[in-house]
Amino acid sequence: MTARDIAAFLAEVQTRAMRTDLTPTENLAFFQRKADLMDRIAHESPDPDALRVAANARAQLTAARAQVNGEGF
Repeated sequence: MTARDIAAFLAEVQTRAMRTDLTPTENLAFFQRKADLMDRIAHESPDPDALRVAANARAQLTAARAQVNGEGF
């Protein structure tokens, strides 16, 4: 993982914050990227809170998948 990876993710967060028309599919792609990034951070970090953050990101991804599949949040 690099600082560029984190910067790209934060830029995406900022762009998403300005949009009100995000589709469930766009949300799913975002939460997949977020979960992947948080998992990589948790894998490389000695901080136990990183594992909690990664688990939360995976839960958000699961919810986004459910929405795309018509299962609701």
